[in-house]
Order: sequence, then C-alpha cells, then structure tokens
Amino acid sequence: GYCDSTPPGGGSAAGKSAKTDSNQAGKDTVTGAAGRVWDACDVLVDVAGKGVIGFVIRRVEQYRDLVRDAVEEIEEWDPDEEGDEFFDELLGDEGEKNDADDEEEEEEEEEEEDDEDDDQASKEALHAQKKSTLRVLKPIAQIYPVIISNRLTKASGSLGDVRKLEALMGDLQHIPEHVDEVAGALYEADLEKAGQFLRKARDCASNAINSVVWPGNGKETGEQIGDKFTTWSNTWMKVMEEVSKPIDR
Repeated sequence: GYCDSTPPGGGSAAGKSAKTDSNQAGKDTVTGAAGRVWDACDVLVDVAGKGVIGFVIRRVEQYRDLVRDAVEEIEEWDPDEEGDEFFDELLGDEGEKNDADDEEEEEEEEEEEDDEDDDQASKEALHAQKKSTLRVLKPIAQIYPVIISNRLTKASGSLGDVRKLEALMGDLQHIPEHVDEVAGALYEADLEKAGQFLRKARDCASNAINSVVWPGNGKETGEQIGDKFTTWSNTWMKVMEEVSKPIDR
C-alpha cells in the first residue's frame, strides 16, 4: 500500500533525449500528486497511532504554539526602532550651507518640523495599536490550553463529536493565520489592516468557544448542563468585549 513502503525513486531513463515540455509537465503533475498522497499517508499514520482525538489535540497544540510565538514577537517589537538610525544618518549629513538659500532652508526646516510632528503622532498611534492588539491577543491565546484540557481530552470520538471538532479545528487554525496578518500590518504601520485581521482573529476565537461551550452532558434529557468551562467561557466573552472596544470603534 501507499503508507507502508518508501517513496518510489526516480526510475530508469527511457528513450532518447527527445523529451518535451509536456512530458516534464506530466512528470511534475505526477510528482505533486505523489507528494499529496504521502502527506495524506502521514495524517493517516498519525490518526492510527494516536486516534482521532489525539490527532486533533496535536494539531491544536501546533496552532497554539504559532499564536504564542506571534504574540511574543509583537511584544518584543518596538515601533520606535523602525528605520530610525537610517533616517538619522541622512538628516545628519547636511553638507555645506549656502547663504543665498537661507529663506529656502527656513522653509525646509519648518516642513521638517511638521514632518517630525506627523512622525511623532504616527508613532504614538502605532504604540496605542500595539497595546490594544496585545490586550486582545492574550485572551485569544488562552483559549487553546483551556479547550484542550476541558473539551478535547474529554471528547468521546463519536461521530457527533468528530463533526463538532472539525468545525472547532477550522476556527482554531484560522486564528494564527489572522494573527500573522496582524503582525505584518503592524510592522508596516497599516493600522486599518491590523484592526481588520485582529477582529477576524477575535471572531474565530469566539466561534471556537461557542462551538464547545456546553459539555454535551445533557444529551439524554435535552437539557444542557454547564460546567467549569461554560462558566469560564462566559467570563472570557465579557473580557473580550471590553478589550475589543478600541478595535471596534
């Protein structure tokens, strides 16, 4: 079978040197398909060894680590350091002054002062955005270990649970993708884009929590009975509503 043998090698070179581009394209297609088969095999082997729930937990832990790394990078990033040394060098090299250009120099100095004021305002806005971003991202990062310990480790592996976990994984996977976009936008001083993807990450986190907010312990009576996670999720939602106010304006 595909999963119990080593990947095939290159094979013998048949025919002469009259290979066409279409032949090569065909080979590339086959190679790509083979790569996808081997990726699928890796997933199947992982599921077989750890079970569906174990596989899901491993993936969620990977998403958790990606979010943590991104949050740490944003924490360490200082908006004031972006390009300052380079621009200071340029501004420090004034060259020789010409007395005939005094009036022009005064105008340039005024423009530079205006630019400095604009730069200062931009940096202050960037610092404020960084602060509000971290206030939102830290609660988002917290949902991963809580969901793992309170929901995934207690999941039964039944068909209903598997379908629920599939939706959960989709939201948990999208969060690090959105957080990466947030970080990139911050580094580019694109506050609008940063806010846009921060809201997307927040919404995915809320969807993830809502999808597993009930423990599923009321299946026989039809009455949902909350647990520790249900209580925690209510608190989390209130915190998220509060810290999201700056990005929802």
